[in-house]
Amino acid sequence: MNKMLNAGAVIGAVALCAAFASGMSSATVHGRLEICNDSSRFVEVRFPERDGFSSGAIAPRRWNGPCKSVFVTGPNAWEEAAVSYVSPPQHILSFGYNPTRGAAIFVGNGGYIRIYN
Repeated sequence: MNKMLNAGAVIGAVALCAAFASGMSSATVHGRLEICNDSSRFVEVRFPERDGFSSGAIAPRRWNGPCKSVFVTGPNAWEEAAVSYVSPPQHILSFGYNPTRGAAIFVGNGGYIRIYN
């Protein structure tokens, strides 16, 4: 009986780890741009190849609150996405965005940025 309980506990632990691993392995969602602004300034993401389409001004999030989701869909093709502070205007960085993969962007002060795509 004790061996059965141990085997059940191991199987349960493996299943739980697999569930967490699958959820955490993908920081991005198909067609979605997730923007987490941890800086003290407004930021925006522009798509020059889409006639200047942008996320709009994203306010700094408070107390590690929710990030802003912007849906940017399209074909399986890489395009430029430019991240900037809004006021005063300052380009931070450009990166390749693919709508079929999505992306998550974390912006901090002083041009600090992390991108997952």
